[in-house]
Amino acid sequence: MPDNLDEDLLLKKAILEKAESVLRPAGYKQASVGESSDIVSKELYSFDDKNGTSVCLRPEGTAGITRAIITNKLFNKLPQRIYYYGPMFRHERPQKGQMYGVMHPMADVEVVLLGWKFLRSLKLENLKINSLGDRQSLSDYKRALVKYLESKKDKLSEDSVVRLEKNPLRILDSKSPQDIEILNDAPKLSNYLNDISVKRFEFVKSNLKSLDIPIIQNDNLVRGLDYYDHTVFEIKSVSDELGKSQDTVLAGGRYDHLVGQMGGPAHISGMGWAAGCERLCLLIKNETPEVAKCVSLILVPEQETREDDSSSNEFGVSAHVTAYASKIFSTLLDNGVNVHFSQSTTFGTSNSPTLPTLSKQLGSAVSQGSDFAIIIGSKELDENTLILKNLNDKQQSVLDFDSALKTILSHTPQ
Repeated sequence: MPDNLDEDLLLKKAILEKAESVLRPAGYKQASVGESSDIVSKELYSFDDKNGTSVCLRPEGTAGITRAIITNKLFNKLPQRIYYYGPMFRHERPQKGQMYGVMHPMADVEVVLLGWKFLRSLKLENLKINSLGDRQSLSDYKRALVKYLESKKDKLSEDSVVRLEKNPLRILDSKSPQDIEILNDAPKLSNYLNDISVKRFEFVKSNLKSLDIPIIQNDNLVRGLDYYDHTVFEIKSVSDELGKSQDTVLAGGRYDHLVGQMGGPAHISGMGWAAGCERLCLLIKNETPEVAKCVSLILVPEQETREDDSSSNEFGVSAHVTAYASKIFSTLLDNGVNVHFSQSTTFGTSNSPTLPTLSKQLGSAVSQGSDFAIIIGSKELDENTLILKNLNDKQQSVLDFDSALKTILSHTPQ
């Protein structure tokens, strides 16, 4: 996994907060993803550990949450609206929202709408949608597709030849030019949907259009795992940042039979989507989220405030000044202000530490990205004031604490 420094983590935190701001008001509750199952074995990174035990890294969380629904008998209280996030070992850290227990196509509309709202809040919109139909429709289409592709097998890419045996629908998503040319004349999935599948898909599309969601129907859109049916969708990026093979940033669909396949009640359906944080971070990396203004607290060394250097405290500043500054520090934190005591480099020794000069501390505050500096010395203590310096426009004022706090908060995003 890549290193994540503060800027990366702030960006991921902002993405997760965006998702939660969409999902929680819609009634979705957070869950932690437990272990998965063999339902997704084709997507696993698996290896034997030093004891010879076979170990697999989870590629996604749908099967794990489905298992949790069954194990905790949550199917007795439906519908269940759940979201979760965490590392998934398909080169992603998905944030995911899922609904269980609603067969009606309005559930499809709700889930697609929430995914679209989430990415729209991140300034990403490019929604493609398709229907795989019910199991019978999909089975009929698979047979027709395999028959056609078998006749072109010698012209398919190596990857597609393998997929032809394991999961032929994935060939529809091939980026290989030779495969794309072959697929131009392949059977169309929409021609194999039965009446109920067509009506269901038209219902979903009609409702999404009524919400002014710009959808694009893509007959070749499928999902990588084979438990999906009916509605599938994805949102792609038009940026060159991700490249063609990694341009999907959010995708999902319906799975009416997964709970039953995993030993739960057969009638419980599911619908959900996942989005990869790493891909989203790449797309919005230049849009670092606005954070609270930062304040540096600067203690003026005694020798810079008194003519008689011999009166200087052995730590460079009196205990009364540090106590005054510490109270200001604590109160700023209580009011949600990002604040720290300014230091540049180590001065003195551990037994005899000293403060950097005022100019050095101001330079350190600027280099650490502070927006304000609060300067406190013996004079400020005596007058119960402080000096507030705006490090952006270089203006400074002598204020009481309440006035300084008001000024700082007026420049801080809430």
